[in-house]
Amino acid sequence: MNKPKALLCDMGNVLLFFDRQRAHQAIALAYHTDIQSVESAIEASGLRLEYELGRMSTEDFHQALYKSLNTSQACLPLREFRKIWGDIFRPNASMIQAIHALKEQAITLILCSNISEAHHTFLKERYPEVLEPFADRLILSYQQHILKPDPAMYAAAHKMAGEAVRFKDCILVDDLQENVAAAVR
Repeated sequence: MNKPKALLCDMGNVLLFFDRQRAHQAIALAYHTDIQSVESAIEASGLRLEYELGRMSTEDFHQALYKSLNTSQACLPLREFRKIWGDIFRPNASMIQAIHALKEQAITLILCSNISEAHHTFLKERYPEVLEPFADRLILSYQQHILKPDPAMYAAAHKMAGEAVRFKDCILVDDLQENVAAAVR
């Protein structure tokens, strides 16, 4: 194989480990409810996926979650909710170091991630060193209105790599096999 020309890289559990349970637990504590109710309101209802698809703003997501919990507690201020929602990430130092090394090798780096606006904003503020190697080459679900493993996500990333880059000259790094399989179809 020739030297790759582009690397399409996922964020979650690749560059940053994440644990949604942290946010679910903090929300349950703030609203004096059980974690199962929070998980049901966020995950089982499809609310998180709608948010990551960019079909609602962070404020709308926050309000929809609050209403679905049907709690007597006061609604968290949006700023506090953003902090809770964002604080689920921990750096994967070896992968971050590898991405910075690849940047020096003149390989086009493209971040391709299912992510919400609040998470993206949190990461820009808390972990700018993770996003820096990608510059403005970001294919984010909430901006594209598509989620991996939709092939359109990879088509957008390939287009961003440039006309001179064939898809077979790209490497995809993702933690989910279903996403990798969809990309190579």
